[in-house]
Amino acid sequence: MLKYLILPLAFLSLYSCGGGRAAPRIPDADPPRAATQKAEPELSPDRLLQEAGENIKSGQASAALKILQLVTERYPETAAYKRALFLQERALILMDNETGADAAMLRVEAEYPLLSDYAVFILAEYHFSRERYTRSAALYQRVTERYPKSSLVPRAVYKRAQALLESQAYRNAIEVFERFLREYPRAELVPDAFLGLGRALIAEDRPAEAVRRYQEVWVKYPGNTFDQDVEEALDDLEAAGVEVPALTSEELYERGKNLYRSNQYLKARETFAELLEKEPRSPYRADVLFKTGIAAFNTGKRGEAAAILEKVVKAYPSDARTPEALLWIGRSYSKLGDWERGEKTFQKILDSYPWSDWADDALFFMGNIYRETGDMKKALNYYGRLAAEYPGSKFADSAIWWKAWTSYTAGDFKKAEKTLQELINRYPKSFLVKQARYWQGKTAEKQGDLSRALAYYERLREKGPYTYYGYRATERVASLSVAGVVEKNGPAPRPYRSMR
Repeated sequence: MLKYLILPLAFLSLYSCGGGRAAPRIPDADPPRAATQKAEPELSPDRLLQEAGENIKSGQASAALKILQLVTERYPETAAYKRALFLQERALILMDNETGADAAMLRVEAEYPLLSDYAVFILAEYHFSRERYTRSAALYQRVTERYPKSSLVPRAVYKRAQALLESQAYRNAIEVFERFLREYPRAELVPDAFLGLGRALIAEDRPAEAVRRYQEVWVKYPGNTFDQDVEEALDDLEAAGVEVPALTSEELYERGKNLYRSNQYLKARETFAELLEKEPRSPYRADVLFKTGIAAFNTGKRGEAAAILEKVVKAYPSDARTPEALLWIGRSYSKLGDWERGEKTFQKILDSYPWSDWADDALFFMGNIYRETGDMKKALNYYGRLAAEYPGSKFADSAIWWKAWTSYTAGDFKKAEKTLQELINRYPKSFLVKQARYWQGKTAEKQGDLSRALAYYERLREKGPYTYYGYRATERVASLSVAGVVEKNGPAPRPYRSMR
């Protein structure tokens, strides 16, 4: 019925494991004297709360309320009593019993302070859902004033503003929306608050301010579902004769950056293009072109990316972003299959910017180029340099993996096994560790040491039973078991002490 009727779930989950149970049946007559009959045990308060929780979850609010009232009557000095008070409020809300829910909230506030903020908040949500906006606004305010340290305060401030807006208390709504935006600028509901503030400003006949607020959300929180709402609001204002100024170059730049940061590359390119059309010699031109090139790469336009970034490098050779631009150029050529130009571009990074953050990336992609073209000797040279010169690189573990895989495919299984162990030892938290353990097992099988292979597989099953390679290891163990390896050799030894 209401989103916040399920707050907090922890208390309901404690009492929602079983189904409802009928009350103990009263015998129709006394039992024979000769027979003895045991009385059915009285349900514990925890069990009663459990049944009440199940009834609330299934929508049987009346049945839940009867049980909860029984708990409060029989167990007044227990923790169950307080929990029953909170659940009574929820049951009454589900029954749409306004008066009862209000009274239950007051009892929770008085007797169960641990959940008082939740009790007030869910009652506010209930009244809001019934369009009793003035009442709900007062309750949201109660949360913020009485429970200032509650995690519900940011949402309560926002919902109070919404309730004031719906109750046509526009001036108060504006004040509360502005407070929310000022105090919680990183909250999830910030874009909604901007839209609500715009509506309130229009209702207060302050259209110019509404335009500024709509444009602010357009710039700072772009590319989501709010874009269409903002566009429609601004169109309506313009149609009504309100001046809607064009965004400044600074605003377009900020919007483009925000789109870029959120990986909305197509919209970012559109915004950056609009900026450069508006101001070709913009002070942001270098960064705009740089981001436009990377955005082009990430939208599959590798030829355009290379052309744009080549211009950046040529026009701004001393720019701090030049090494990264070269990296994206090299990657673009590699994706296009132009290996020669890709290799030359990566080499520029190694020759001119060996100190940069992109030198290790260049080594890795150089290795990839030679691997793709079948020159494994050169590929291994670059992978080896990467692992040796940049051990902290995000690609170092992958470089070692490719060294091991090259040995495996060349039939040098002993070397492959040793190299895989090097990967595990040097990068024990790498995403490649489970893959390495599995292929260590395969290398052991290739060398005819099935017992050691089994040890690798068992180790992998122990560390990652539900991963892809964990399942594959289970398959290999089953296969070796069918072959009689397990029975013949007994428990498998650990292959390396360093694996413990």
